[in-house]
Amino acid sequence: MTASGNDRVAACTRAIDSGKHKGTDLATLHIVRGMAASGAGQFDSVLADLDRAIRLAPKSALGYFSRAYVYRAKGDDDRAIADYTQAIVLGRKNALARNFRGNIYLDKGDYNRAIIDYTEAIKLRPRLASAYAGRAHARRARGEHDRAIADYTQAIKHNPGLTVAYAGRGRAHLAKGDNERAAADYTETLKRDSTLAFAHANRGRAYLKLDRLDPALADFEQALKLDPQDAGALFGRGTVKLKKGDAAGGNADIEAAKKIQADVAEAFAR
Repeated sequence: MTASGNDRVAACTRAIDSGKHKGTDLATLHIVRGMAASGAGQFDSVLADLDRAIRLAPKSALGYFSRAYVYRAKGDDDRAIADYTQAIVLGRKNALARNFRGNIYLDKGDYNRAIIDYTEAIKLRPRLASAYAGRAHARRARGEHDRAIADYTQAIKHNPGLTVAYAGRGRAHLAKGDNERAAADYTETLKRDSTLAFAHANRGRAYLKLDRLDPALADFEQALKLDPQDAGALFGRGTVKLKKGDAAGGNADIEAAKKIQADVAEAFAR
């Protein structure tokens, strides 16, 4: 916990122990104290505070929203969904609760429910970039690449620094075979975070398909420096080596990639 977090916990504890606060005010103090301690992973004490807040103010959406956030951090997604749902019932204009519940549905592979939640979040907050990006992820997972690209573009419009939107749009362009645009989006991704191995690997795939062998090789090499177990990057490097006439080196890379991921050739072709 940070020093400022410790200060908030201490201040809230003094206020709670003073006996001067009741009802919603006391509930808010428990929420603030709990959330201040949540970054330290002290889930039991945090949840105790949030449970107390909900008992004190059962019709307040904030208590359920905060507890959902902690359940999500703890990995208890089903309880997080239940609490976000209650927060939405109590505060129907809560765009963030819909957005965060959509994130959980997305992770669970329930793309239809995720899209519904993201769409409702966007209706409530039309400039919420993360909701556009989340809906784009779900649409891309369903193979709706054009609609995904449109959503990623909206996400970038509202938050030009949103790295995941460039990366996601790059994936959609790559899936469509639009390799020039894919390479451009991964370049933007890497401007924002050069440590993303998958972005180097996927830009390498785009360059390879464009027959730009030298930049493809450079990207695959960089991806492997960042993640030596990236089977796709290893397979891609092997393919480039074969095209450049290095049969021994190319075949060695491809065989090594297959040992890491048996279906790497099929995955690379997609």
